[in-house]
Amino acid sequence: MVGGAVHPYPVERFVEVTERISYTVDHTTNPDCQPDSGTAVIYSDGSVLPGQWAGCGIAFATITGDWVTSGRKLPSHSTPLQAEILGIWLAASTGSSQPHVARVVVLSDCMRAIDALTGRNGSLTGGRLAQLVLDRLSKLGKPVSVHYTPSKQTEGNLKADTAARTAALHGLDVEMTVPFSREALSTLLTRLATARSSAQYEEEVRSLGRSFRFFVPTSSALSALRSLGSLDGIWHLVSSRNNLRYSRSHVDRGSATCPLCDSGEDEDIPHFLFRCHRWRLQRKALKAAVVLRGIPWPVQHGDIFLRDRSLAEALESFISLTRRLSRLDPLREP
Repeated sequence: MVGGAVHPYPVERFVEVTERISYTVDHTTNPDCQPDSGTAVIYSDGSVLPGQWAGCGIAFATITGDWVTSGRKLPSHSTPLQAEILGIWLAASTGSSQPHVARVVVLSDCMRAIDALTGRNGSLTGGRLAQLVLDRLSKLGKPVSVHYTPSKQTEGNLKADTAARTAALHGLDVEMTVPFSREALSTLLTRLATARSSAQYEEEVRSLGRSFRFFVPTSSALSALRSLGSLDGIWHLVSSRNNLRYSRSHVDRGSATCPLCDSGEDEDIPHFLFRCHRWRLQRKALKAAVVLRGIPWPVQHGDIFLRDRSLAEALESFISLTRRLSRLDPLREP
């Protein structure tokens, strides 16, 4: 860790951790708030200018009493909630990496992020990212508690906020894939649709990954996609918000190899659509619709499906039949 070890005493009072992750709103009134040499207290924060930049940052006091800050740059499509959640993760992982630390206390000024991670107040707003962070927290090997601290009221929170803003512009990229929210995807598509030139559009698409490049290589393909608003399966393919192992591997760092056949190939979009043996029966109608139009199979670019409404509906039907993009796990089916 750059800058020195985390101070073994908390900068603010903390709550004794009894679960994998817990929290309190007012940590100053809890009877268990006592100093402990095995506890690291780290402030976290997120900073986002929608569609332009995003970052998360942390701040903590070292043994010498100096402050150390760190941060990560996030994709421009990140939401404020995602930035706050990733700030909590950065704080927890940083603290747990210190050999003398037995538990980590994270101080966040975002109650929505705390609720998303703890499930308090019935919150389900964190989506896939919150679940991913929870999964990783459980593997840290040290208990973590997350506490609310008022925004801009402490030195640590102010320093974490500054670190988040700095990282958003100049920091290292976060080591985690940030899923597209529906709002972020809508904003992105609007920006792409208003690209001033084909060159600008192609430059934007190149940075968005394999799925976008396959389905929307041109601005006219994007226009076709925007007309298919009711076909959720196609949107899940394009945005990588799906359960294909290629998509999931960027999130959970697991293998991208298809678990449904013995090909040894990555389960990416071409494999899912054209080659995976598991879906040979479900694929017949889609293939027939393509061949009927004199289009070579497999198709070279996914925008072919988008420009013909009937082909788009055939693709949507195939996606629905496989149920591979949904939460249902085909590995458990007979």
